[in-house]
Amino acid sequence: MIDERKLVAKLEDMAKESKEASGLKEPALLRKVIDEVRNMAVNEEIQERIRRADASVERLTTDAPVEEMGMLQLAHNACYIRDGKARYRDYDFDVDARELTRKLLKAYVGEGDVSDSDEDFDEIMIEYLQYGTDYIRGLIALFYRNLWAAAELRERLKTYEDAGLYQKKTEDTSGRWIPVTERLPEDNEEVFVTIAGSTGNYTNIDWHNPDGGGQWDPCYGDNVIAWMPLPEPYRGK
Repeated sequence: MIDERKLVAKLEDMAKESKEASGLKEPALLRKVIDEVRNMAVNEEIQERIRRADASVERLTTDAPVEEMGMLQLAHNACYIRDGKARYRDYDFDVDARELTRKLLKAYVGEGDVSDSDEDFDEIMIEYLQYGTDYIRGLIALFYRNLWAAAELRERLKTYEDAGLYQKKTEDTSGRWIPVTERLPEDNEEVFVTIAGSTGNYTNIDWHNPDGGGQWDPCYGDNVIAWMPLPEPYRGK
C-alpha cells in the first residue's frame, strides 16, 4: 500500500530540486500532482474519522416496556415524564416522583402527607434543600430534585433522538465549512481546513496558532480559507 504522506514529501523534494536546478518556478504539473496526492491522503483520513464517529453513536432512550429493557437501558430511561409529571420506574413498580418522595419522607422522617398540592410540595422541597446533605430531609429533597431533572433531560434527549438529531451536531459541528472571514476556531483546536493551492483548493488537518502571530500550523498562513470541526473519535462499545 502506498503511503501518501511519504509520497507527498518525496514529490515536494523533487519540486524543490527541480526549481533550484533550473532557477525557474516549480513545474505546474508536479505541483498539481503534489496537491492531488495530498488531497487524496487527507480525504482518506477525513472519511475514516467520520466512519468512526458514526459507529460510536448509539441511541440511549427507548419506548420499550420495562421488562424488555436491560439494566443499562433502564438506567437511561428510569426517570421519565407522563402527563406532564416526572415519574420513576423499575422492574417492580412505576410511581410518580412526588408520591415516591412522600413515601420516603414518611418512612425516614415520620412525616405524613406533606402536601396535596404539587406547587406547595415543590416549595417544601426547595426549603428542605437548604438543610444540605447532613440531614435526611435535605437528602430526600436532593433525591427528588434529581428525579425530575433526570426525567426532563431524558424527554429532551428522546425528542432529539426521535427526530434523528442525536446523530447530527450543532451548527458548528454539522460538517459545514466555516470561512475564516466569518470566524476562527478556538486557539490550538485541531480542525479540517481548506487551503487555496496554486492549482486549486485542497483539504488538510491543521490548527490556528496564537503564539505564531495568528498563523496556521504548519504555516499555511493566509492560504487557509475555511475550516470545519473534526468529528468525535471512535470510543468503542
